[in-house]
Amino acid sequence: MQTWYYHAIHTANGLEVTVHTNTQSYPLPHVAKHSPTGFEMGYGGSGPADLALSILIHYFRCFKNSPDVARSLAEPLYQNFKWEFVASAGNELKVTSEQIKAWLTDEIGPDDIENLVGGMDFDAVVAYARGHELEFDDINTWLDDMWPEKESELRVQVSDHMMTWLGAEKAGQV
Repeated sequence: MQTWYYHAIHTANGLEVTVHTNTQSYPLPHVAKHSPTGFEMGYGGSGPADLALSILIHYFRCFKNSPDVARSLAEPLYQNFKWEFVASAGNELKVTSEQIKAWLTDEIGPDDIENLVGGMDFDAVVAYARGHELEFDDINTWLDDMWPEKESELRVQVSDHMMTWLGAEKAGQV
């Protein structure tokens, strides 16, 4: 899987936030929820909250999720992410996709998957599984309780999506 990182630095022009991949760099889009004036870091206010939300939405979008699904995954997590990474940053912040994945694993943990995905739709469940590289059997434990009326249909859909995604990842398309 491709890795990338987010870089934020205070300059004379304000806070510049960039996404860096193996092949390109580009500005991180601002998802405005709390701060109409943009990103900030180094404290726990509205600018840092928007930076945390924007990073997580971008992170989840990198797994081929729709904007709505990415936002539904980021919403319950971004405030804790803000306190862990953004609020404590000084003049510069660098956070990698691997650090985010490790943080998500610690933050959610396998026992708390049900808490996160309880209110999600099917696409968000698949997105969560992709982002955490879950195998099909790992999510069987809660599928029965989540959608008992769609058990067979949902399992087939999740399995098909995961197999398609895993195949694309192995081919280097993800």
